[in-house]
Amino acid sequence: MRTDGAPPVGHLTVVLCGSASLISLLPVLGSLRAGIAGRLSAVASPAALRWLPGRAIEAVLGAPVYTDPWDLLDHQPAHTALGEVSDVILVAPATADTLAACAQGRASTLAQLLVLNAACPVGFVPVMNQRMWTAPAVQRNAAQLRADGHDVLEPSGRGTARTLAGREEPGVGPYDIRRFVLGLSARAMDAPSTQAAEGAGDAATAG
Repeated sequence: MRTDGAPPVGHLTVVLCGSASLISLLPVLGSLRAGIAGRLSAVASPAALRWLPGRAIEAVLGAPVYTDPWDLLDHQPAHTALGEVSDVILVAPATADTLAACAQGRASTLAQLLVLNAACPVGFVPVMNQRMWTAPAVQRNAAQLRADGHDVLEPSGRGTARTLAGREEPGVGPYDIRRFVLGLSARAMDAPSTQAAEGAGDAATAG
């Protein structure tokens, strides 16, 4: 966690997936610019663009949106550039299909490529009904993502995202998401000191 007055997350990249809850979740993600993220970028999956066009997403988030694996950023593929500059990557809303794809290491979309290329903490915010969330296959995928070093936010039932039928989906309340991002940021800040300590221990052992 930064203590110099700067935002806790220097560069936050949000990965948007195709879900009815995307429409109500976008303002929550955009609000992370207030005191949380110094810079915000977004990656939208093909399914996300079926719910909202890229320009609408950019307008709500006030941030550039990358959509194609062939997109370039600073003369590099977008997944490479964003993977290097991002301090935290937040996948929200994370659908069951996204959890499965990332748990299996798929690389067919820009969103999947970015998760594979991330050099920072990656957090998933699952948004789905309780029956789907508790399905054995979804739980296996969530467990695999955690085993791979990623964070998966446990749905809390206090969500504000809504389905087309008007029902609230669990686990995506503004407070939950802000606290989750701050936790990811703290883990990112701890990583260099942990690596340095491990390196010092290895050097002492070798000596």
